[in-house]
Amino acid sequence: MTATTYNWVNVWERAKRSRCAFNFFFGARGTGKTYGGLLHQHEDFFAEECGKYIYMRLTQTELDICASESDNPYKKHNARYNWDVHFNPVPKAKHYEIVDHNFDDTVIGNARALATFGNVRGSDFSDCTHIIFDEFAPAERVRKTPEIKNAGYLFSQAYETINRNRELEGEPPVTAILLANSFRLDSDILMYYKLIPIIENMQRTGQKRCTIPERSIYIELCDAVDISEAKRDTVLYKALQGNKQIESVNLNNTFNDYKLTLVNSRVKLVEYYPLVMYDNIVIYQHKGSGMLYACVHPNVTCTETYSYAERSKFVVKWRAFLKAAFLERTIRGENADVLYALDDILNNPNL
Repeated sequence: MTATTYNWVNVWERAKRSRCAFNFFFGARGTGKTYGGLLHQHEDFFAEECGKYIYMRLTQTELDICASESDNPYKKHNARYNWDVHFNPVPKAKHYEIVDHNFDDTVIGNARALATFGNVRGSDFSDCTHIIFDEFAPAERVRKTPEIKNAGYLFSQAYETINRNRELEGEPPVTAILLANSFRLDSDILMYYKLIPIIENMQRTGQKRCTIPERSIYIELCDAVDISEAKRDTVLYKALQGNKQIESVNLNNTFNDYKLTLVNSRVKLVEYYPLVMYDNIVIYQHKGSGMLYACVHPNVTCTETYSYAERSKFVVKWRAFLKAAFLERTIRGENADVLYALDDILNNPNL
């Protein structure tokens, strides 16, 4: 087979052009998001155009796997460019120094897990200018461990530790580049930063890029059409004969979570009555069909109301009913954010 060169998704340059501190990139699998980010960080570091960086993964297990020879994310770079980049363990610590042994054993960055980052809040990261957070959104059917459930809060605290007071001292903020495949929007980081409705709308309208300058946030649903189209002719996708579920994620960069099909922002609430309220989420029921509708409506009056502190009581009484509604598709939501939030509440009754 004749080898063909394809252009990878250059997240590093796009983050530079965005001039935003938080850059979220979603792309089909194998389109070079991580490859391009690591390549251009290395180039800019030795050109003295950036400092060291933090390579971040969600869990310590993920990070330890990446530190192995077989799963080193620099394996292809080392072979192609005569690098010798490895993750060297730091004694008595849960992180690694990223060292290029072919460039005078230069430390180009640190590798750390979000789950264990809280152990280093007093550390000095003033020589780091970037974070590359690889696979920040969990894949499908991943068990939600505590660090995944609280990833938004943990990442914000990690960023505070890394960024510290550099903006107060007249320096630019740390640039965070967050990478993920388009498996699900059910990411605590996306929920914490209130990005799920924005990304949902981008996919619905075909918008590929969104800049929110007042929040220093950039979002891109990456296209790598040449790679994706070429992959359709590889053995896996030939064998699957056009399986829509895997093609939507792996090739089309399309979120296929069924909750997105339950979104309806044009419901006429006059046809519904408030059934139950938890915190600021109201579950309405249609006066005729019995269809449910979930939305954020903090000022509504509801006969059955549960405060945030009464979460377990709400779940005990309403979990089976609402779970059945999700299963039978008899519930809609004003956006994906509220549906994910409600699902999380039902699955995690304890605060």
